Amino acid sequence: MTKVAATTLAVMRLYKEGILDIDKTLGDYLPWLKGSNKEHMVIRRVMAHHAGLQSWIPFYEKTVSMEDNYWLEMQPDVYCDMETTQHCIAVAKDMYMDGMYLDSIRKMIYDSPLNADGTYVYSDLGFIMLAEIIKRETGITLDQYVDSVFYKPMGLDRIGYHPLNRFTTDEIVPSEVDNYFRCQELTGYVHDMSCAMLGGVSGHAGLFSDAEDLAILFQMLMNDGAYGGQQYIDSSILHSFTTRWI
Repeated sequence: MTKVAATTLAVMRLYKEGILDIDKTLGDYLPWLKGSNKEHMVIRRVMAHHAGLQSWIPFYEKTVSMEDNYWLEMQPDVYCDMETTQHCIAVAKDMYMDGMYLDSIRKMIYDSPLNADGTYVYSDLGFIMLAEIIKRETGITLDQYVDSVFYKPMGLDRIGYHPLNRFTTDEIVPSEVDNYFRCQELTGYVHDMSCAMLGGVSGHAGLFSDAEDLAILFQMLMNDGAYGGQQYIDSSILHSFTTRWI
């Protein structure tokens, strides 16, 4: 849901405004990819999952160790049970990750091998990088951008990232019972491990919603980008982004 109802919406709007060009490369926007096998990947191909990226990388596995077939032992230098200046990324209740570990995540993306060129492989990695591009080009995070440009103007108040910032736990359906990484029932925390390690906001996961807000958002798309008398996305751009990749 996140890839469509947050990231792609943002890219369409920024493409219309000339802020983001999908015919440029990842390296044009993310200097840390220079010299990697992702530097020259064209964003249009990345969004169509034809750029050769792996489907995902289990970042969390390097931060835990297995015990009796469950991931139970956390690396104490990576996680802390209370928030500190260093351990500032909440991945679950009473579980905070060292912010410096984000550099390790980038390194794993940088070093990851590719699939055969042109092969379709549905990938989270490209959308993780798109969220960073959106932040670099707009000066605000993806959640702030889509909330201010789409959700709030459309009168949507249940859709968004970080639901615990707005709702009590009895209003949030649990994401899952995690017995392999965070070892708890997740309520208000994204089930996706990579997104959790990225602070709960990413281009591939992290968005929460009720059915009504999501229906309104997709009605806008079915209306050629218009809703409530306002045009949120140009119909020609919407058509281009919803045309099957050839």
